[in-house]
Amino acid sequence: MIQKTYHTDFMGNAFETALKEVMESDAYQKAAQVLLLVFEQNWDVDKIQEKMAHIQEMLPKAEVVGITHYEEEIWGLKLKNRSVLNFLFFENPAFTMQRYDLHKNSEREVGEKMCQNFQKVQSLKGVMLLISEYMMNMDDLISEAGKELRDIPVFGGTALLNQEADKPIGYIFDKEGCYTQKAIAVLFHGENLHMKVSYNYGWTPVGKKMKITKMDGDFRVLEIDKKPAMEIYNKYLGLQTADTIQVPNICEFPLVINRGGLIVARVPMYGDEEGAICFGA
Repeated sequence: MIQKTYHTDFMGNAFETALKEVMESDAYQKAAQVLLLVFEQNWDVDKIQEKMAHIQEMLPKAEVVGITHYEEEIWGLKLKNRSVLNFLFFENPAFTMQRYDLHKNSEREVGEKMCQNFQKVQSLKGVMLLISEYMMNMDDLISEAGKELRDIPVFGGTALLNQEADKPIGYIFDKEGCYTQKAIAVLFHGENLHMKVSYNYGWTPVGKKMKITKMDGDFRVLEIDKKPAMEIYNKYLGLQTADTIQVPNICEFPLVINRGGLIVARVPMYGDEEGAICFGA
């Protein structure tokens, strides 16, 4: 496998240069399969679909899967309206894509369906999940999807929301369309394919262990150690009101949870007037 990554503007000169360079490359010409993974800082559905159509015209061999993300950073400088194009060129057929509807089914039901389909794939080596819904119970979905997959990594991410929109929304997309309330699974398989998965955790737990003592649903934490959850951020960071519980203020100070021996960071998305804090997936 050969990998090539480009950081480009949305559809300007750098984008066109990247597509032309790939189209003319030996890696593209000789590949049995090409996967293009796109990280997109643009939430305009029409523009995303225009971009996908152009990629399909230039690179018909490439299968495309993409997800919205926010604030790409290069050398400490935050950039907007950018695209990351990550090309994977495979010498042999190595992946299959599946789509799942999240609208009519619970997370566990979707995970069960995934698990059934995943088991049918010969020489499965790993599964990448891209999911449009940020507020989902990913624990339930992933535990069901990977229940029968011993030593098979299941990884991926959820679409980030457009924080500047009146109604924040995130998208996943492929050459067929741009979606909300859906998941796309990329199944990597093949006898000669090998995968190495690492987990890069950027924080060190400090302070005492705390217990969530009251919740409202899967995402809204009402009490921690029998006190209003927002008091944690008031005590340590001086954030006293609901409107100060914002991602830019607290992204470097997540709460962490122990999930089966794996430490996972969770950044609250917002606080409310009742002193609760809400977490995404």
